[in-house]
Amino acid sequence: MPKVSIIILNWNQPEFTVNCVKSVLKQSYQDFEILLVDNGSEDNSLEIFRKEFGKNEKIRILETGKNLGYAGGNNFGVKKARGEYVAILNNDTLVEENWLLELVTGLESDDKIGAVSSLEIREGKKKERDYRKIGITTSLLGYDVKYKCKDKLENPPLVNFFGIKGVSFIYRKNLVDLPFDPEYFIYAEDVYLGWLLRLKGYRNKLAHYAKPSIHHFHNITKKGSKKMGKYFVYLGERNRLINILIFYELKNLLKIVPLVLTGIVLFNLFEPRKFPYRSKSYLWILSHPQKILKKRKNIQKQRNISDSEIIKEMSYKFYEESEVDNYLLKKILCGINYLFYIYCKIMNLKTIEMK
Repeated sequence: MPKVSIIILNWNQPEFTVNCVKSVLKQSYQDFEILLVDNGSEDNSLEIFRKEFGKNEKIRILETGKNLGYAGGNNFGVKKARGEYVAILNNDTLVEENWLLELVTGLESDDKIGAVSSLEIREGKKKERDYRKIGITTSLLGYDVKYKCKDKLENPPLVNFFGIKGVSFIYRKNLVDLPFDPEYFIYAEDVYLGWLLRLKGYRNKLAHYAKPSIHHFHNITKKGSKKMGKYFVYLGERNRLINILIFYELKNLLKIVPLVLTGIVLFNLFEPRKFPYRSKSYLWILSHPQKILKKRKNIQKQRNISDSEIIKEMSYKFYEESEVDNYLLKKILCGINYLFYIYCKIMNLKTIEMK
């Protein structure tokens, strides 16, 4: 079985990271190394790590020197990785003893599988969604949306997953130079990698065993100042739009641009308080055409399959209406989603709902 490099990124949270690493050390699959990457912490994280793990031959403690974000910090670890496979694990997690075995087994089951994500239990939730019945995919606009699974499978260990779950996943190191665009910092980088692997002709899966192998203390790493929250709104919108501009074939990008512009207007009408932060992302897009073209050229030269193969696994939806509690707003979203559906039908954008 192949060697796995497990990357765990830390930023000012040594107590979570230590517990996470200790749970990884108890794995039934033992051919691994841990790359404990400190992402420019301003506390005593490094001192704690050296005391706890400095003599453990399975662990290498690395320093980025500054906060490179989720994307840059994990890329830093990947550059140092010695394994054939790379597993990326959030530090705000605890894993069961078969966590790594399930991921490796999934990847080994088919050489056309590019990445396998973990089924997680989030703190405070009694159970995770059953992805055998309700799948999660990415919409044409880059948002997570639900769809009804039509495949009648009973307890499959792997289910289709368009993107990846950034909290915990494994991928084949030789498929990409680096898993993330370092400029993303945080948000939409998991969509980026999942989309890139799909474009290269590989499938992404979710390890859907009866018992989830990972416990996730969700959003712990993103809690912080109000200023940081505004920055995250900006990054989320900017990175989503970059993905749209660099991944589609030109003929389909031209079809999807009207949906994108409509979505921008609608989202800012629904959430006007976030418009000042989102507007900065629009300005970034408009002021960096050469950078976007360079990113697009790099992505498109890696293409092995057409958009028609990829779009049929995506959704036409503007936004997932089930995520909204307000009855009136839910009905409005249903109407908007129907109009998006009609548009996609007319433009021959055959999404997962149109199979």
